[in-house]
Amino acid sequence: MAADASEVTGALDGLGRYLRSSRELAPMIALRAMREAFDSQRDPSTGRSWAALEASTTESRSGPALNVSGGLRESLERGGRYNIWRVGRRAVQFGTGHPVGGFHQRGTRPHVIEPKRDGGVLAFNGRFAKRVNHPGIPARRFVGVSNATARVIERAMKTGSEQAMKRGMK
Repeated sequence: MAADASEVTGALDGLGRYLRSSRELAPMIALRAMREAFDSQRDPSTGRSWAALEASTTESRSGPALNVSGGLRESLERGGRYNIWRVGRRAVQFGTGHPVGGFHQRGTRPHVIEPKRDGGVLAFNGRFAKRVNHPGIPARRFVGVSNATARVIERAMKTGSEQAMKRGMK
């Protein structure tokens, strides 16, 4: 006795094609959620608002936190400078490699800033100094995935897989 396995084979072929083509779905959804959180000045994992900027910072510049040049946010765009987007067979990696990204993500302790060259001076808003005691910065997490975003990714993958199997059975 033999069974016709063509429907099962077709479904599995359809599922395989979908899984190969959908590897980029999770990072696309996650990066979109991170950009939305960045624009609303919130931690993408928890939804908590970022710490407000210090008065000394708002005196010297305008605009939202972490957005002096727009480069940090741009690094959350696929193809943006410093964007990390790696899709492998078993894992995906996405986020930013921006030089200041880690300082803002984790925050910094108070520290001393000195000129890079001997005899040099630091210049801040028309003021000059040989050395500055920086108070540190609070963590303003802008990379992460919330449980809600993980559920969106899971639903999208499940729906896509089911549809691909149904198409493969036809």
